[in-house]
Amino acid sequence: QRHQPEQAVPYLERALQLKEGIADRRGTGVVYNHLGVVAFRQGDTVTAEAHLTQALEIFEAIGAPYRVGLAYANLGLVRLAQGKYTQAHDCFERAIAIMESIGDELSVSVCLTNQGLVALCELDRDRARDLFREARRLIQRAGSSFGRSEVLSNLAFVAAWDGEFDAAERILRELLAEDLPPHDAATALATLGAILTVVGRNDEAVMSLARATDAAEETRNLDLLRFCHANTALYAAATGQDALFEATTTLVAREG
Repeated sequence: QRHQPEQAVPYLERALQLKEGIADRRGTGVVYNHLGVVAFRQGDTVTAEAHLTQALEIFEAIGAPYRVGLAYANLGLVRLAQGKYTQAHDCFERAIAIMESIGDELSVSVCLTNQGLVALCELDRDRARDLFREARRLIQRAGSSFGRSEVLSNLAFVAAWDGEFDAAERILRELLAEDLPPHDAATALATLGAILTVVGRNDEAVMSLARATDAAEETRNLDLLRFCHANTALYAAATGQDALFEATTTLVAREG
């Protein structure tokens, strides 16, 4: 139930009871991992961290490398959302080491993208750019589209940070011409909205941000919705719309 995480919880809790009842440790760990991801999407990072830590302990105990790497990667996202950048970095580094050891380059690319987000939060755009480019290289080498849109959105953000607004817009426009799933569309549209705000194209910016918010609401992913609302707040501040700024910053605060 990708876009209805709250409806998934009762089924997962029942699955957890069944897996624990038959002493299926691997299955129990998988369910804890799913519960952690669902809690994260609902904006509950405390519960997410608890479930993912439980999953990690189980997978380490039974010797399941891929699952250990996945749990570290998910836990890294939680700690990134909590503003625990050093801990997030360490989680992603552990995940990368494991995924490299089993030859899973696509999972490595996802973790590199997330390490790039840590670098952005720490205002290290050069490192972020290098990480995003390496993630893109691995995706291209694998001939996959998995994680591609997020990498390109982030490269566009870095280009805009460098003052290369035309290049950033071109990347995003080309990406949005594709048939993107709601999560990827929301990320690209919100990034484009922020860039258009900075260059003073306010009418286009507000349309892009409205579309981004609609797509984010469809996913019911609070972390993504927070990103869209934060960029809308940037637009409101830039255009002197005090009521919109107050409304969107209130939403961001409420969403954690």
